Amino acid sequence: MYQVYQTKQLRDGLVQISEKYAEKAPAVYMYLVIGQERAALIDSGFGMVDTLRPLVEQLTEKPILCIVAHGHPDHVGGAAQFDEVYLNEGDAPLLADSLSVERRVKDVFGRGDVSDEVRAYSETHMVGTQGLRYKPMVPGDVFDLGGVTLEVFAMPGHTLGSVALLNRKDNYALVSDGFSRRTAPEARVDLADYAAGLEQFQAAIREDTLLYWGHGVDPVDHAYLRDMCTACKEVVAGDTAGDVESVNRRPTPVPMPKRWEHRCGSVTLAYFPRRQEGGAAQ
Repeated sequence: MYQVYQTKQLRDGLVQISEKYAEKAPAVYMYLVIGQERAALIDSGFGMVDTLRPLVEQLTEKPILCIVAHGHPDHVGGAAQFDEVYLNEGDAPLLADSLSVERRVKDVFGRGDVSDEVRAYSETHMVGTQGLRYKPMVPGDVFDLGGVTLEVFAMPGHTLGSVALLNRKDNYALVSDGFSRRTAPEARVDLADYAAGLEQFQAAIREDTLLYWGHGVDPVDHAYLRDMCTACKEVVAGDTAGDVESVNRRPTPVPMPKRWEHRCGSVTLAYFPRRQEGGAAQ
C-alpha cells in the first residue's frame, strides 16, 4: 500500500493529515476531528491513491463522515471513499471538472516531478469518483460528533460554496482555503457576500481561536481574515485606484477574463472587475 499521507496530532481529538505526491510539491492538509460517537474528516485530498480511508480507520474506530469544505479537486477528489459525504451545493457546478481523472492527473502529475513509483501505483489505485453521493449542507448546520460540535459558516469567496467549520468548545476552526494571504475568488462570487461571510465568521471566533487551513502546517494569522474582509469592502466601494492587473500563475485550458489585484495590509485580493454602477465596483 503506497502511502502519500503523513499525520500529526494537533491536540486530543484533532489530527492533521497531509497529502503530498512529490518532495517539492505543495502539500494538501486535511483534518480529522474525533468525537465520542463519530469522527469527521474535513476535506479529502486529490484521491490519486485509495489509501486515505484505511489510514483514517487506523486513527479512529468511530463511524466516519467526510465534510468537503469546498469543491476543488485537491479537497473533494478522495471523498468517494467515504459513505457519508457533505458538500455545500454552491459548489456542485465544480464537481464535473474537479472529479474528472483528467483534471486530477493534470494537477498532480503536470509538474513532472512525481516518481514513476507513485505514477504506477496511481494508475491502478486512483479513487473512482463516479459513485460519489453527497448530502447538501448549509451555513448554520451543526455536526454533533458526541461531545464535539462543528458549526458551518459560509465563506463564499475562494469558491461560491466554501465553508469553514468552527469548534467553539476547543477554540479552533478549520477554514480550508476560505481565505489566506492571497485569495482569488471565482467569477460567480459577489464580493459583498464574501465580506459578509468573513464578518460573520470573525464575529463568532475569539482573538485566540486557532485557524487551520488547507495548505499550511501552521495556523493562519487572524490578520489575513481581517484584511481580506476589508479588501472586499474596498473593492465593492470602488476604492481601486491603485490596483494592478494580475498575471495568471498557471496556464488555463481556455482564456480567462483578466483579474485585478487589490492589496490591503497583509493580503492580496485578485478579483474580476464588474460593470460599474454608481461609481462602485459591482
